[in-house]
Amino acid sequence: MSTASLIEEAAKKAGSLRKLGLMLEIPAGNLTQMKQGKRHCNARTRARLAEIAGQDPTRAILEAFSEDLDDQDEIQKGAKQMLQAMLDAFPNRS
Repeated sequence: MSTASLIEEAAKKAGSLRKLGLMLEIPAGNLTQMKQGKRHCNARTRARLAEIAGQDPTRAILEAFSEDLDDQDEIQKGAKQMLQAMLDAFPNRS
């Protein structure tokens, strides 16, 4: 699940983006920037968002690591493919 989708789902469960921000102790504006890809969303925050959204936090952490890797770097591209294979091998536990 993309960062934007995860934030949307968590905000829906929380009642609003502002309420989600209060739960996470993160300004709603920062969440908006994360959703737009203008601000980094670290693995810890992704895991907390997943918990609120009713998604698997472990999967969210792996997805965060995968998103952070650079497809232009061959080593990182290989690591990203391995992470994706792991995600594909295990069903979403949410």
